[in-house]
Amino acid sequence: MHYVIEVIKQSNKKAEVREQLHKYIHSILSLQGLITVELFEKHTNIRDADYDFTILSSWLSEQDYLTSNKIANNLIDKNIEIHASYQCEIKLGEIDNHDTTYCWLINPFEVTHEQLPDVIDMWDKAKDHLIIKPTFVSARLFKALDKNATYGLVNIAQWRDAKQFLQAVEEKEYEPHKERSLAYRLHASLCERIAFYTPLNSK
Repeated sequence: MHYVIEVIKQSNKKAEVREQLHKYIHSILSLQGLITVELFEKHTNIRDADYDFTILSSWLSEQDYLTSNKIANNLIDKNIEIHASYQCEIKLGEIDNHDTTYCWLINPFEVTHEQLPDVIDMWDKAKDHLIIKPTFVSARLFKALDKNATYGLVNIAQWRDAKQFLQAVEEKEYEPHKERSLAYRLHASLCERIAFYTPLNSK
């Protein structure tokens, strides 16, 4: 499976950008090879989150995705979009696509290809503290296929309660992981998933 993550930078025309993104998503729903599309909107900055929206789409192949990219170039302002292809490196838990009240942690890691092994190790150790929390639902860690991608890793995690997540990362036991993360440029935020589509449910 081929994943594409598009991080849409902050804009003073947020409502206009949101409308563009919805039009783009609806325009690709009939394309061959599309599996799912998720649109997230930031509501709480945790650490240097300089974006407003994130799109995660999954495709049967990279070639299928390239068709959608041509459509995006006609509908979305190129100056506000960063997109890259990813593989799902680690998946934890089962995603719940039915409850719209869940909150989502979106965390793009602005790291180099050489830093990836240490950052993945850091993430793997930190997640042991979080996944045992009763409000944790799922997490996906995506690794960029392009060694020069802006975001070498992107973490997308689902929680039942934003407050419980924020409490978990402030606990004393989590402090060593937080200290270790300061060596890297992370762009974490809490988001609402404002759209979820598959070609099946879009009709």
